[in-house]
Amino acid sequence: MTTASLLDPRRRTAAWAAGLAVAAASLAACSDAGTETGTVKTDTKSLFRGLEDGAVGGTGAKGDAVDGVGPQPSDGGLGDGTASGNTAIAGPLDGFVSTCPGGAGCPCAENQECDSGYCIDAAAGAQCAQKCTEKCPAGSKCLTVAVGSDSVTICVPEFAKLCNPCAASKECEAIGETDAFCVDHGPAGSFCGVACADDSQCPADFACIQAQTIEGAAAKQCVPKHAGGAATPGACGCSKSAVAKKLATPCWVTAAGSGAKCLGSRACGPDGLAPCSAAKPAAETCDGQDNDCDGQTDEGGCDDGKPCTNDNCDPGAANGEVCTHVLSPGVPCDDGTACTDGDICDEVGCKGKPKSCDDGDACTDSSCEPVVGCQFKPQSGPCNDGSACTTVDVCKGGVCTGKSVACDDGIDCTDDACLPAGGCKHTNNAAACDADGSVCTVGDGCVAGKCKAGKALACNDGNPCTQDACDPAVGCSAVPGDGACDDGEPCSEGDACAAGKCAAGAPKPCDDGNPCTVNGCQKGEGCTAKPQAGVCSDGNACTQNDVCSKGVCMGKVAIPCDDGNPCTDSQCDAGAGCKHVDNAVACDDGDPCSVGDKCGSGSCQAGAAKDCSGFGNACNAGVCQGGQCSQQPKAGACDDGNGCTVGDACAGGACQPGSAKDCSGFGDACNTGTCQGGGCVKQPKGGACNDGNPCTLNDQCSGGTCTGQGGGGVCTPNQKQMESQACGLCGTQTRSRTCGSTCGWGAWSDWGACGGQGVCSAGTTETQNQGCGNCGTQSRKRTCAASCQWGGWPATWGACTSQGVCNPGATQGCGTEPCAVNTCTGSCQWSGCKIKGSAACLWQDGKNFQCCGAHKWQYCSPLSCDWFPCQSELKAPYACCAAGVKC
Repeated sequence: MTTASLLDPRRRTAAWAAGLAVAAASLAACSDAGTETGTVKTDTKSLFRGLEDGAVGGTGAKGDAVDGVGPQPSDGGLGDGTASGNTAIAGPLDGFVSTCPGGAGCPCAENQECDSGYCIDAAAGAQCAQKCTEKCPAGSKCLTVAVGSDSVTICVPEFAKLCNPCAASKECEAIGETDAFCVDHGPAGSFCGVACADDSQCPADFACIQAQTIEGAAAKQCVPKHAGGAATPGACGCSKSAVAKKLATPCWVTAAGSGAKCLGSRACGPDGLAPCSAAKPAAETCDGQDNDCDGQTDEGGCDDGKPCTNDNCDPGAANGEVCTHVLSPGVPCDDGTACTDGDICDEVGCKGKPKSCDDGDACTDSSCEPVVGCQFKPQSGPCNDGSACTTVDVCKGGVCTGKSVACDDGIDCTDDACLPAGGCKHTNNAAACDADGSVCTVGDGCVAGKCKAGKALACNDGNPCTQDACDPAVGCSAVPGDGACDDGEPCSEGDACAAGKCAAGAPKPCDDGNPCTVNGCQKGEGCTAKPQAGVCSDGNACTQNDVCSKGVCMGKVAIPCDDGNPCTDSQCDAGAGCKHVDNAVACDDGDPCSVGDKCGSGSCQAGAAKDCSGFGNACNAGVCQGGQCSQQPKAGACDDGNGCTVGDACAGGACQPGSAKDCSGFGDACNTGTCQGGGCVKQPKGGACNDGNPCTLNDQCSGGTCTGQGGGGVCTPNQKQMESQACGLCGTQTRSRTCGSTCGWGAWSDWGACGGQGVCSAGTTETQNQGCGNCGTQSRKRTCAASCQWGGWPATWGACTSQGVCNPGATQGCGTEPCAVNTCTGSCQWSGCKIKGSAACLWQDGKNFQCCGAHKWQYCSPLSCDWFPCQSELKAPYACCAAGVKC
């Protein structure tokens, strides 16, 4: 049985399992020059038409073909199926010599229609695949594709979806292509690229650039070359497959000088890639539409420019008056002149009261100008500046000035000043002075306009062995005392005062417990440790013969731990000594027919058997003997290279041909089935026939086709037509009609259900809000794309608005009041100064007091915010007659 027979989906599932070895062998046949080989795993049911449950050739089963598997069109070069000036990819089928129907590259709808047994999608539409029993044409590569638990080896195009319109990178995934992304082409939309390292890996007229994907990442991709040679993508077009599938991409339009973007879409059609459906941004009008594409509708569309009207928009007004302008009396406004104040709307318009420009200054001439407002022109002459601190006042440069009045009273404890309203004023100060002539007081100062003595002089000489005093005439003195002290010498301890000085105590002990040092105490420095020689122990099990060196115990000789075994790592643990740990390094077990030997459990373990599969073929097995590979003949099915024989079998290490291939299934009324080049083809024959069309007469075979004469009609009875249209939120619905027995089309059926709809209406927006700052709020917005799917939320939020002045729970002081606190409330506003929770009273600058007994008062402390103890005091405003009574 040949490879073609094993892979024919019309065979039983059991035959497929028996042919796995042959399918694997066919991979080697795809290694000719210009042909790439590889293995790709894919879902069985999504790869080929007509597969059920992983078996090839389920009878009568139908399925959709998969994009990216199979050759591209041979009848299209650049511009094939595209709008003028756009770029599409030439197909790789030019190297095929096929007979249609059934041959490689021929149109198909199901697997049963193809000689290879596989109908796959390509850029020109569904086509028959080419198996890799021969060299693949340029532009395609030979891949072994996993089909469930089995595999098939076919020619796959290198650029299956390149330049297809897309809205997400997953739409660009194809068999044999990895890292193919949906590339952002700016306003023109987004189109599929192909991973590359340089221009040599891209088709002609394509360049390898660092492109931006539709998801926002950067990747090197093949894109059409830009006319200006810039590192940006050029224009893409539509392949026949893209036109048939009506592939589309989101796009957008902006107005000159505007940052607003109007979203739309463009799809592949009979005339190529359509223009972007988005409207250009325009001035906002009252029509219920977002004309300027800023995410809002009808804003400002009814503004009449008048400050006293309330402008409203109602696109659905029954009377046709979509814009209304209602006067708003009493609303503040601006009448356009700087010579009025308090402008307000009335029943006529905006009016204000005349502005008064009189500044009451005798040195200026006041007036008002409508554009700039009040003007003040300087005057000259005598005047009165209203200040008691000047005399002989005159106007200069529009200002009234005079000579200053002298106010010095000659007293050091007053500050002299002049108040414009009252004249000279003498205020008591707190300047330094000498009140008592004693050297035992310092900080004498002015109090209530008089000089008062300050604090006592500090006479501490810093000697703990003296008692200090002060004489008003002489100053400080010191008398010897006793008690503990510190003489500053680190080599003594228990020092004590004697005759006004600190005497040294007992010597300080300095043993550090180190056998490698000699200890002592150095005067002025403290304990010392000098290195000494000798035998010691460093506590490390990995050393021996330990001795003292420079005050440290060190091992002189390391303990040897190598056990001579290459499959163990010998090492020493400082606490436990030598250890031997099993490793997994490469080794040699002595058997030349094993490779990859590796250590395990402390010994060399044999590796895998030497690979001699390269010496095997369909009729021989590769075996290893004494370390050398050789061939050993085997029996079984094989392929003699002649596609027109079946049942080939091995004999004596060579493949012997079987019987002639049965092509009778390809015969019909106007053709005879024959085998050519390994594939069954139809050979035309003459004679009468029946073309199946009741609307024709005298049917005859001609060129392999049954052709009738005469008759009429526009279709064949029972022939069906289908059409689709857009619906709902980017969905589609279909309907059909059938040709009647009189060869005319019947009526269209009702439209079917709307399928594949999105989740939102293109261009609409929605907003998210969250709290921020001090009780503030901020928002962000996302937009529904042309594919009726929500775009992502922006990473950044908008500005934080309506914030309070503080953070809840924060506090701040209250000026000079130490017993009060200002606390921020939960609404982010200051509560105002209130008594602290731990305070019993407010200090109030010493003016608060309360009676607690006869002639006794208590006052609030500014330090503890609590009441002082009751004491006799006569400074209160009333006498305190009894507890709690003022008299």
